[in-house]
Amino acid sequence: MIVELKGVGFENKGAHLMMLAVIAKLEERWPHFKLVFSGAAARDQQGHALAELKKVSLRKNRLDLTSLSYVIPVCLRQYLQRLGFVMEADIDLIVDVSGFSYSDQWPSALRIWHLRNELLRFKKYGKAYIFLPQAFGPFTNSGSCAHIAESFPHAAMICAREAESKMHIEAHTGRIGNLYQYGDFTYLVEGITPTYAPLNGPLACIVPNHNMLDRRNRENFWPDNYETVLIAAIDYYRQCGLTPFFLNHEGAADADLIERINFQLSHPIA
Repeated sequence: MIVELKGVGFENKGAHLMMLAVIAKLEERWPHFKLVFSGAAARDQQGHALAELKKVSLRKNRLDLTSLSYVIPVCLRQYLQRLGFVMEADIDLIVDVSGFSYSDQWPSALRIWHLRNELLRFKKYGKAYIFLPQAFGPFTNSGSCAHIAESFPHAAMICAREAESKMHIEAHTGRIGNLYQYGDFTYLVEGITPTYAPLNGPLACIVPNHNMLDRRNRENFWPDNYETVLIAAIDYYRQCGLTPFFLNHEGAADADLIERINFQLSHPIA
């Protein structure tokens, strides 16, 4: 069993937790499955250490020759696997947790075009493509809307994270039997209490997000007021008898934001 995992990575806690949760469940179902990453995880050294195989890409921008992988002799594809490489033709299942990747919030027209091709090929060859709970939409690009309408009904399962995401899909596909609504699944990963910052008593977790300061944020209030709001929240939690602490979600950029907030606090927090 060869499984490609899309949309996960090591760049933030959410993508990492989704990866760990999916891999744990795949190991329960198919103890000897072989893992393939695509996207950010495939380019990360940690991803290279986890994945047994590396996918051979036959596409560049709008040029997509992936369908040729299905006509390459099996003996040649098996030889490539012994060298650590795999083509789409040999992948049995794609599990996709790409999140906002399919949305007008990011440039997604080309991504959705490739997604449409993958879904149609997997349907043709009787293989499963599963979207685990994530946010979808909105979609306004006419080409993307047409691709979604054409291809999403052929997925094995689509899990929208909340009602709005489900609505964004149904606006183009109508009601389809493979579309469901499920919430976050990262709670399946058992947490480990950090030893570097012991915390006691009732706690309040503060998760700063540097993207709130981006001028592309459609809510203009936040870039100018986000730090002030977080500082007010910290003060309020302390008044309520809670011990606030920071959770760095996305590495260096969030670490800089945490440092700036702590600099403004009379009593910095962990």
